[in-house]
Amino acid sequence: MDDANFTELRKLVGQHAKLIHEAAKSGTVSELPHESQLYAQAIQEHMHLKHIHNALEFADVREGVQYEITVGGQTVNPMAHVAAHAAVKGQIEQDPLVRAAFEKRLSSSRRTRSCCNALGSSVGGFQVRQDWGR
Repeated sequence: MDDANFTELRKLVGQHAKLIHEAAKSGTVSELPHESQLYAQAIQEHMHLKHIHNALEFADVREGVQYEITVGGQTVNPMAHVAAHAAVKGQIEQDPLVRAAFEKRLSSSRRTRSCCNALGSSVGGFQVRQDWGR
């Protein structure tokens, strides 16, 4: 895929994220398709992080420019992290083995988000950054 196609794809993904964010702000998440509801839940769980907030509030003005930040010398995409959380939530719902692993982890942690991070890093390979500009 060439740069123009990637830019267009990022623009559409940004518009989708902005629409999901607006639905969360207006209390209309229940009207969204199920996968978008999972994404909205993941967004809401990360809104305390300024980079997530900024990525969503300004998604429509980025015009397809990739949103990346540098944390600890590494370039990361905060919205990719949120999307991974939504994917893990979907796997917890659909896969009994993933659900069992989640529940086992939750019984010792009591923090849903940290359990999703742990499952995502072990199953999906995404890294967890706890220092994303709170």
